[in-house]
This record gives sequence, structure tokens and C-alpha cells, in this order.
Amino acid sequence: MHFNVLATAATAALTFGPASAVTIFNYRTGTCNGNSYKQCSDIGKFQCCDGSLIDKQVKSAKFIDLQMTSFGVICDGTDKVPCGPKVQSTMGLGSCIGAESGRGTMWGDCNYCRKRGVDGRDVLDIDQALKVASESQAFGVVAADVAGFLDKNKKPHQFNINGTVPEDVKEQFEHYIDADSLYEDLPENLKAYELKGNHRRGIMEYVD
Repeated sequence: MHFNVLATAATAALTFGPASAVTIFNYRTGTCNGNSYKQCSDIGKFQCCDGSLIDKQVKSAKFIDLQMTSFGVICDGTDKVPCGPKVQSTMGLGSCIGAESGRGTMWGDCNYCRKRGVDGRDVLDIDQALKVASESQAFGVVAADVAGFLDKNKKPHQFNINGTVPEDVKEQFEHYIDADSLYEDLPENLKAYELKGNHRRGIMEYVD
């Protein structure tokens, strides 16, 4: 049995219309290959994932079901504007991006990306799309709902950290994510929050 973290990528690659929801993995390591991450599952456009971070610890992010006409960004921010200026960006199809540090992540579509280039042709400008979204007050903030950890065999495990989970439990998960810990490092009281079977969120699924 192996685990296919991009099980729906082939379906997404065949679709060129705008996405309606995207799942984002935020890593504290720079290459989307860390042992642990925080996940915002199936969020709408211009919703800042994990924007409550004040220590700017999003070092890389993976965008699942991000389609050809959409973009993902790691962004900086303040308490009033959690996802402000972009630090790094990507376009389309489940991409991973890395940055020195960021406060949160979001995605959007390119309805407002186009502007006239110096050669007279239309070009895509993600900054323009973010500016339009900001002026229209389209931005929102979404808390991560999943903590993910790989075990020693690289098998992923998901844990519930949504609004139903006590704050002290979330803080414990945060500690282990900060340390880029493995599943085996977690104490038993946290393992009780593991999501299994159909309760797993996003596109996680096991493939025989």
C-alpha cells in the first residue's frame, strides 16, 4: 500500500476553468518536503490560510487543485491585514512554492490579473489581482483545520485542529509542527485526534 498525496492532480490537470476551492499545505521547511504541516481544507479564493501567524513561519506551501487560471501566494501581513504583500507566487496545477518566510497563504483566480504589457499584449499580473481583491474587501482569514505528520515510513497522518478542538491541544500540535516532528514523536493524547478513513480532509487518500 502506498499513499498518493496528489491523487486528484490528474483530474485537475484536465480542467482549465477557475477552481472553486483549494486545499493548502503550509510547511515550516522550504521545499514542501517537511515531516509536518498545517492544512486549510477546501477554502475559497482570497481566504488567508493560517493568517494568525505572527512569527512568519510559512516557508513553503503546496496548493492542491489549483488550476491553470488560478494562482497561489505566500504573503506577508499585519494584524489588520493578515495576507498583505505577496512574498512568492505560483500559477496552476498543484504547485509548490518556497519563500524565506511568510505569514499566510491564499489563492485566487485571474479574472483581474490581466493588464497591458509594454509590447501591447495582455500579461498576467498577480499583484493587480490582489490589489483589486483588497480594494473590494474580498479578503478573509481561515484557520488551519488539519495538522499533518509523516511517520518513519513516509506515511502521512492527519489530525483534527478545527474549532471543535481545545486551544491547549492546538498549541501542543503547534509545538510539534514548529519542530518538524514525525508522527512517532507525538504523545498518545494527541494521537486521539487522528482523522481516519472518510474523515480525512482534502484530497488525502490511500492507493493500493
